[in-house]
Amino acid sequence: MSDQGNKRLLFITGMHRSNTSLVAKAFHQAGLFMGSNLLPASSANRDGYFEETSLIRFHDELLREEGYSFWNVTKPAKFLQEHSASRVTKAQQFIRQVLGDVEQGGFKDPRVSLFLPLWEKAVPAAKFVLIFRDPAKVAASIVKRGEFGKWRPLPLWQAYHALKIWSAYNSCLLQFAQKCPDRCILMHAPADLSSKRGMQIEQLITEGWQFDLPALSLQGAINPKLVRSYPTRPFQRLLSWLPHIDQEYEQLQAMSQKIYNQHEGA
Repeated sequence: MSDQGNKRLLFITGMHRSNTSLVAKAFHQAGLFMGSNLLPASSANRDGYFEETSLIRFHDELLREEGYSFWNVTKPAKFLQEHSASRVTKAQQFIRQVLGDVEQGGFKDPRVSLFLPLWEKAVPAAKFVLIFRDPAKVAASIVKRGEFGKWRPLPLWQAYHALKIWSAYNSCLLQFAQKCPDRCILMHAPADLSSKRGMQIEQLITEGWQFDLPALSLQGAINPKLVRSYPTRPFQRLLSWLPHIDQEYEQLQAMSQKIYNQHEGA
């Protein structure tokens, strides 16, 4: 992307219901261009999603080509890692079309998690904010919203399916973070937003990665009225049947710390 070489581009992503909208809100409030046609707010996300609708369509089209939707990817698939030259070119054309003359921009979509290798190739200078959250809390949030209610009526089965999707998405995050630690931040939400680490993230993005966002405040994006906590005990029990998810969660936390240490020492 030679004609995009001077642009600064940030991807914000993570499993659905992992506070990705909250993080994206902070960047949007700080003045980062995130698209011209953002998905409108809803009762499930009253502050907004901050997702460019054409990016959602772009990812959904790629998933449909492989016979998937964003809610039925329950394990890492080969097509998520290997992308043809024509697909990379298509992704580059998308960036040019949406960004235009914008010098710095960002895109937020949980589906980016599934296509990190594609965007890595398409935009070699891009940076990535990867967000993960406690799997039991993600499952509780998804069940509370009734995402799978039409075809999985039992809450336990809904939670089981949600945890399998959590594993697929977060396996993609972990694999990318291990491969490209210098190009990403692996953020543990929501804890990292309101801690010293949140300020370190802001400094890395504005000074290290040179995004012109002097008003960036991750903590300032938190709306106490919208902070929700759902009971997680039933889902914690379910995790005992899926020990690999707890292992992945621990690996994410360890890798997150490793990347922070690496950035601090740079």
